[in-house]
Amino acid sequence: MSVTKNKSLTEKIADYSISFFIYSVAIWLFNAISNWLVNSQSGFDGGILYGPYTPFYAFLIMGVMSIYNLIKKYGKKKEINPTPILLILISLTVFMIAENFGCVILEKITGEMPWSYSNKVLNINGKICWENTIFLIIFELICVYIVQPFFNKKFRRLWLSARIILAMTVVAVMVTDIICTFMK
Repeated sequence: MSVTKNKSLTEKIADYSISFFIYSVAIWLFNAISNWLVNSQSGFDGGILYGPYTPFYAFLIMGVMSIYNLIKKYGKKKEINPTPILLILISLTVFMIAENFGCVILEKITGEMPWSYSNKVLNINGKICWENTIFLIIFELICVYIVQPFFNKKFRRLWLSARIILAMTVVAVMVTDIICTFMK
């Protein structure tokens, strides 16, 4: 994620929170539509939370974006060229490792496996599948090269107070949902 140097901490937190929410909802929506079209599953089941978002994947998307931007910023000194191929390799590594550990951790917390790719071709212990990983990589490429530049250019023209109120609202909604989900 690209953030200019002269932004206040409040502005940075607001922008990150809004981006996080946008990616959470977008990836939930893409996943739900994909399940509906590809697997003929009715309904929009896309996560363990009540709301239409998947913060786990948004966290991964933003984490990979941050790693990639650090490489863009500091890699030129060490002759590391930040290409889409490098972004794909970073995404592949982060997504597969995180999805495996995320599934294990959620399984320990909730007592049940939060997702299972056992019926998918080329799955690894039902926790990781190539279909999902490729989907996430494509989503990451769209976010890095299209969505975030658009967000940086257009959305940040809103008044800071409006962005802060929006950020506080989305954080409150997601935190409430997380509390309600794990207290059931």
